[in-house]
Amino acid sequence: MIAKSRKNLIPALILAFIASNIHKTTLLPLACLLLSVYIIKSFKWAYTFWILSILISLVAGNAINVFFASLGFDDRLSYLTVQQAGKFSSIGFRWDFLLYSMMPIVLGYYIVIKRRIYDRAYIILLNTYTLANAFWVMVIRANYSNRFAYLSWFMYALVLAYPLLRINIWGDRQGLVASRIMLAQIAFTWVMVTVL
Repeated sequence: MIAKSRKNLIPALILAFIASNIHKTTLLPLACLLLSVYIIKSFKWAYTFWILSILISLVAGNAINVFFASLGFDDRLSYLTVQQAGKFSSIGFRWDFLLYSMMPIVLGYYIVIKRRIYDRAYIILLNTYTLANAFWVMVIRANYSNRFAYLSWFMYALVLAYPLLRINIWGDRQGLVASRIMLAQIAFTWVMVTVL
């Protein structure tokens, strides 16, 4: 995950270059990864930014959408602000999506802040997910905001499973608690798909 040597760094840079040229949206998780590795090394900062992104979205969500739509060099981001009634199942602030997104962040809060367990690889993964998710939260009111949600959600299973499989958090009860967390996540996903 972390290019620790020059030998690993070159292939990582080549893959990042290829990914960003295939689809420009990969620049967001790549930027979040770089921020997590070199600048925002503490989960407290990423977590604080995520909380602030919720408040910003609640207070100035539509203005944020207009701002990001105006950043495009062409009309590709115009769908963020154009009224698309009937085109998407639900628009506005998606509390169900936010609840879904927060499970890895709440687990990270418990592990890193409450229990003070330090695992550098996990913190980089968690910060990358949290920062990318914070961007999505700020544009959550936009049409088709799920297109931005996937920029963090593609890491969801990894960020959730890594600490449950690699970090001894609950001692002898690790397997039992890990299975309960995974079952809760699966149950919530099932409810989102079938009920909401």
